[in-house]
Amino acid sequence: MNKKINSIQLLRAIAVILVIYNHSFIISRGNNFSDSLQSHFLNVRHWTSIGLDLFFVVSGVIMTIVTKSYLKKPDGWFEFLLKRMVRILPLYWLLSIVVYFERYAIHHPVTHGEIAKTILFFPVFAARDALLPIIGQGWSLSLEIYFYLIIVIALVFKPKQLFRPLIVTLIILGVVGCFIDPKSVLIKFLCTPILFEFAFGVAVGIGYQYFMARYDQKKLSTVKILSVTATIIGLALMLASLLYDSDGISSPAIILTDNGMALARSLIWGLPCSIFVFGLMFMEQAFELTIPVIWIKIGDASFSGYLIHMLVILTVGKLYPKFGLNNGDIFVIIATLFSIAVSLPVYQYLEKPLLNITNKLVFKPTTKKTQATVTI
Repeated sequence: MNKKINSIQLLRAIAVILVIYNHSFIISRGNNFSDSLQSHFLNVRHWTSIGLDLFFVVSGVIMTIVTKSYLKKPDGWFEFLLKRMVRILPLYWLLSIVVYFERYAIHHPVTHGEIAKTILFFPVFAARDALLPIIGQGWSLSLEIYFYLIIVIALVFKPKQLFRPLIVTLIILGVVGCFIDPKSVLIKFLCTPILFEFAFGVAVGIGYQYFMARYDQKKLSTVKILSVTATIIGLALMLASLLYDSDGISSPAIILTDNGMALARSLIWGLPCSIFVFGLMFMEQAFELTIPVIWIKIGDASFSGYLIHMLVILTVGKLYPKFGLNNGDIFVIIATLFSIAVSLPVYQYLEKPLLNITNKLVFKPTTKKTQATVTI
């Protein structure tokens, strides 16, 4: 069996493409291009938001793989936190500055609240739950950072079984959020049921490592059946949610203000995604699948793609009519393809060098490089 889990990169590639596709729909409607036929196919326009839930589940999986080593270090919690911050903050804040000036140029200035949310992540000074950062889609990074901080707390206490109390904590916080409706924006954020999706990912990571540690060639046929079954069931449930009117659960403004809708999203999208992730990871190993290089590259660049794609889509939206085009379907496809294409050089010539420079400044030369897979 392969030691490297390239299916993780495939999953991240799928996730970022779905998110980009979703936002392309939104910009298409905002520019009043001809109504996209795709957007009338079941609930695909809103359903593509499921890419974010796929990201959250994959993040939970990745953390179970990389976090164990920090338990053995005296200040493992601090190194873990520092590496996560180094991995996310430089590129995120740099691109936030770019968007800040871009919005200033088009007379759509950034508010103080957006700046605060961009710097602090948590809605400490927010007067309303749905306050977004400068890069609008960056609202999900707040949940990622929160997930990392919960892991940090677990590492501080160094329990023998790190991930069991982690899952319990995530579930308890999510359950509390289902039963309370606090006026405090911060408390509502801290108890969002979206945390269930990270818990699903951690559970998948635990299950994957458990079975892989006990893998036996005699059990190969069983593993193959299990992986195919889980993949089919997970994908079927994900596609079945196309029948659900997902307008509400796809909206950040609603998810951040309505914990009932956040719970619905975690169950309707998060749970099927976790089953799909579990199955696909096992399929790669059981069938020794070779993931095409292009998918791995898109997965590597998914963080860059997630942050930069709205700028690309908006630019395509401005240029599109100049070529005499107005078809909404073609716009969605072109905007998605361009966003993916731009993300690859941004990752190669901006994200990677920035990460290398920051690592050299923050860590000693003997410290291993941060793994490229440890991103949102």
